[in-house]
Amino acid sequence: MRRVDAFTESAGIDESEYLKFIGRHELWRYARESLTRFQGIRPNQFTLSGETVEWQTDPDDEIPLGSFSSDSVEPIYKAGFFYGGGQIHTRVKVHKPVFRLRIRARSSAARGVFPYLVVRLDGRVMNAHYIDMRVNADYYSLIETEPGSRLLALEFVNDAGDGKTGQDRNIWIEKVEIQYPKES
Repeated sequence: MRRVDAFTESAGIDESEYLKFIGRHELWRYARESLTRFQGIRPNQFTLSGETVEWQTDPDDEIPLGSFSSDSVEPIYKAGFFYGGGQIHTRVKVHKPVFRLRIRARSSAARGVFPYLVVRLDGRVMNAHYIDMRVNADYYSLIETEPGSRLLALEFVNDAGDGKTGQDRNIWIEKVEIQYPKES
């Protein structure tokens, strides 16, 4: 990982060029920390002020999978099944300045590499996940923002298939929800 970070700094490349480099060399497993650093985000920020936080979900804060849409010309997503590269998005109502986004998902690999999912809020990268589980697992993003209506986007950046083996890199999303710190 340090070698990748050193490369991006010494080469002076931006986020777009970095993603192209990672994709060309199928280095998605190592991309998360550098990509979040491009945005000035600590890649492992799952505590507040050094304290462990309990999180709670109100049933109204589960985001319906059917509410996500895409602006892609080609279809890439249908009710939880992300089968093409691109971005899906939906409007969400944020009630507090700090929340945790929980994505419950599983995936399939192609050429030995799993999907890479970027989380954006109002166009800004908030986190990135290497979805490397064939069974459902939880992927979390701690997000700090002003309360209000926000555009949440999930971007599948490394879609691929292998015609020889029939492998296809895809993501199945079971649940997306907003969780807030539990008030004591």
